Amino acid sequence: NLKVLQWLLAHRDTPGGWLERGRDLPWLLVGTILAFAIPALIRFAVLKGAPLTDDETCYRFSAELLANFQLTTESPPHKLFFDHVFMINDGRMYSQYFLGWPALMAPGIWLGIEGYMNAIYCALTLPPLYWIAKRLSGTVAARLALLIFITSPMLMIGASTMMSHTSCLFALTWTVWMAIRSQDEDSRWWHASLVAVFFSLAFFNRPLTAVAIGTPLLVLWLRTTWRSGARNQRLIAFLAPAGVFGALFLVVNHVQNGSPLRISYAAAIDYAQSNQWRFTHWTEKSRMSVGFLDTSLYSRGLAENGLALFRLNASSFGWPASLIFLPLAWRHKEARPLWWMLLLFVLLHLTIATAGIDSFGPVHYFELALPLILLTVLGALRVSRFLATMPSQLARYQRAPITAVCVMILLSLTAFSPRRIGAVGDMAERTNAVLRAPEQANLSNAIVFVHMGLNRCHRGTTRGFVFQRPNNDIHHKNSVLWANHLSVSKDKLLMEAYPERAGYILWWQGKECTPLFIPLDEIVDGQIEPGVPPSYDLSDA
Repeated sequence: NLKVLQWLLAHRDTPGGWLERGRDLPWLLVGTILAFAIPALIRFAVLKGAPLTDDETCYRFSAELLANFQLTTESPPHKLFFDHVFMINDGRMYSQYFLGWPALMAPGIWLGIEGYMNAIYCALTLPPLYWIAKRLSGTVAARLALLIFITSPMLMIGASTMMSHTSCLFALTWTVWMAIRSQDEDSRWWHASLVAVFFSLAFFNRPLTAVAIGTPLLVLWLRTTWRSGARNQRLIAFLAPAGVFGALFLVVNHVQNGSPLRISYAAAIDYAQSNQWRFTHWTEKSRMSVGFLDTSLYSRGLAENGLALFRLNASSFGWPASLIFLPLAWRHKEARPLWWMLLLFVLLHLTIATAGIDSFGPVHYFELALPLILLTVLGALRVSRFLATMPSQLARYQRAPITAVCVMILLSLTAFSPRRIGAVGDMAERTNAVLRAPEQANLSNAIVFVHMGLNRCHRGTTRGFVFQRPNNDIHHKNSVLWANHLSVSKDKLLMEAYPERAGYILWWQGKECTPLFIPLDEIVDGQIEPGVPPSYDLSDA
């Protein structure tokens, strides 16, 4: 690595010259292939299909509902056994999350490749990012943005999961490009329509993030459109799909939650209260808020934002200081909308009590990668162009900022990223040890009762974020169903509703916490401790 770094420093002009050569099409093709192949390979070889968070099983459940043209499904008998931290289970069962990402995942359910849908959307994000960067600052900026994107450990690992952030970034990036493209003289009316379509997809996916990043862009787009000669045509083309998506959002809320203006997060809090706060992370304090939003949390929000930006500085690109080039783009005229995106995002997140898990980065800040990548390349090229105007002794270093970016990328690929991917692999291995244990134990036509969480014991060097059993399929037809262990007597009561299945309790054996399946018929009440706290009321189980 030292020899490579020494060579780069000695040949400081080489990366800049290399980035300037060749046509755009080969760069786009190779970059797009890599943007799919890298996360697909991480999912296949490192994660091996394992989730990194409990959220993923809920997104998949929603995608399966949509793939079957349903918004909810009937709660199973003795529903308390099937309560899940992120699910509403009040007679109908559905996730608290918005349906944008599940809708984009649904084709993968039909094809059996739902785990790789994020990799597809990651690949489809790269072309508009390339075009945006090229429009802002030229060919070198576009190619630097491409390299940063495909070597970002946060973006590539995120795209290997079934979380919602990659698809939201995809929709927001296309929103920005269509907003730029629709202002061109040769633009067509459907460019304006696609601005609304992609922004609506982002909003259906992660509303707060879409508003934070999309609002500055839409305000600028509307101002420019209002001054254009094709104002009426563009506005009608924008408002028509926006109205359809707006109506669809209200209809989904009405069908799922009983009111067009009531979102699933609010329904989840109401259900948690009616369910005596069992199997949920919500508390009585949640009544004050919707989701994680709480206006009493400004002081904590300041701390969380500061910590999130600190984490983002390391995780986003995997550099020693990923945000180092941002200040250099401060006075770049093309950077103003990007700075507004960044500022509004941070301000809106002051009322969020958490920046998200950190298995591959502060996930609630994932979509900031869009302005961060663009500001980084603008900052590096601004310094490069400034040096070009200086006397010859300094002008000969004009490509040094580009070389510095390439050196940072090399450091990420050889130092940070392998360790981060290794840590994620350790989390996935521990989760898969449990999820695949029923198959390895040759269990079939069974119900597995999970005792005190899916990963009760800590093993390995890293702590993961999968604590709950996975959700079952929407029709409860899988060979192995997962259920919450309440008590032996209660578990046997559930088995009466599934007489054709055998029941097992998942237990942890020895210091290595090896998964062990104990047949429920061989256990008497009191032999195994209850799977819920003593404060839980189980009379309705």
